[in-house]
Amino acid sequence: MIVRLVSEVEITEKVVNMMLEAFKNRINIDVKHTIIEKIESAYNKARRQYNGELLLRYLEYLYGTTSNVKYVFIIDDDGYAVGLNFIFGIARLYGNHAIVFTSRLYINADKDLFYNRLVKEINHELGHLLGLNHCDNPRCVMYFSNTLMDTDYKDYKYCERCFSEIESILSH
Repeated sequence: MIVRLVSEVEITEKVVNMMLEAFKNRINIDVKHTIIEKIESAYNKARRQYNGELLLRYLEYLYGTTSNVKYVFIIDDDGYAVGLNFIFGIARLYGNHAIVFTSRLYINADKDLFYNRLVKEINHELGHLLGLNHCDNPRCVMYFSNTLMDTDYKDYKYCERCFSEIESILSH
């Protein structure tokens, strides 16, 4: 599997290495730094946030689908989904595209904490792209984060059960 990170923010070697470690070096990561074209119709001016679902649909259309490439778009802004005040990220199960929104990951964070949170959110959304649902283990990266405290508590790696599912998926 190839993971292409398309990012508006700097992706450090540490971020890539943590992702590789979480996947036990079973993925290839390609990093592309660019300002991502965002559509105004996905931006809710009243909320000052992007509608994650609309933006995801647009990026899916713009970048198309390639079965062996998983795209994670890192948007340096805030996002929401219908029924939620905010989201850290969004992806479709078994899809090829995900978004991670960074604005809340900066809250009370130095550079190391920000990058740690970023890796957790990237790995979480990649898990969805591979077909994983949320996990009930609060230490697993696939645990649903309601707050930054949840994100900070969980690991950037998958629990044994979730990684076992990933191994099965990657081996096919």
